[in-house]
Amino acid sequence: MFTCSVRLQGWCEANVLSFSLSGRSISTESADTSFAARPTSSFTGQTTTQSEESLVCIKGSRTPIIIIPAATTSLITMLNAKDLLQDLKFVTSEDKKKQGIPRDNEVLLQRRKDQIQPGGTTLSVTVPYRVIDQPLKLAPQDWDRVVAVFVQGPAWQFKGWPWLLPDGSPVDIFAKIRAFHLKYDEAKTDPNVQKWDVTVLELSRHRRHLDRPVFLRFWETLDKSVFMLIHGQTQIAPQVLRRPLLLGPPVAELPCHIPAPQQLLDGSSQDTISLW
Repeated sequence: MFTCSVRLQGWCEANVLSFSLSGRSISTESADTSFAARPTSSFTGQTTTQSEESLVCIKGSRTPIIIIPAATTSLITMLNAKDLLQDLKFVTSEDKKKQGIPRDNEVLLQRRKDQIQPGGTTLSVTVPYRVIDQPLKLAPQDWDRVVAVFVQGPAWQFKGWPWLLPDGSPVDIFAKIRAFHLKYDEAKTDPNVQKWDVTVLELSRHRRHLDRPVFLRFWETLDKSVFMLIHGQTQIAPQVLRRPLLLGPPVAELPCHIPAPQQLLDGSSQDTISLW
């Protein structure tokens, strides 16, 4: 069995999606190969040649960003974001306050994914995500790394955002950034959320064993959205898709090599890859 352990720093998520969402086709070339990673080991000491099996890894910060509401009434806040999105369990902000948990200005998630590929191949991946609730503090180039936003309901949440329409409508924002709304299952859905392109995630107020499927749905929906955006499988108008996936010059380029796609599929390679 071939085990590929990859630690990704940001937008190399694009390459991971080509593993998990393309059936038997494992692509080493994505629309964005400018992700931050560095090779930490070679393949059993063997020398590989630069070919279609090579990947250019760029060292630098490319961590994708998730924006959540700053409102204290939101079910997801800076206090419990890691519990929800990383640990896949719901803990109220009130409970976190009672525990004396301090509020951070931003939270860094470490999302772990294990993929079983045809042929018995196991792909283990850790992807960091930055969670913030003060988007107006983002630098202009940072907006191109925003991949998801949790919507509270009122349109004023998006005041000062790029891509806002003259009438204050955020519909173009949702064409670029995947939007989610988290609510209790018995609560009414906000009228704005109903008319916007927003994925509604419903939590049970008391049955905590139902939390995990809800947050797994969040990640599955986000994965598919990013994959479709990268590979152009979307009906969004071209003028809306002018947002590049990455901005900013690379700091340095390091060559790193991975086995041929067929080796990954059929398990014929005995090598172990670790990118970090």
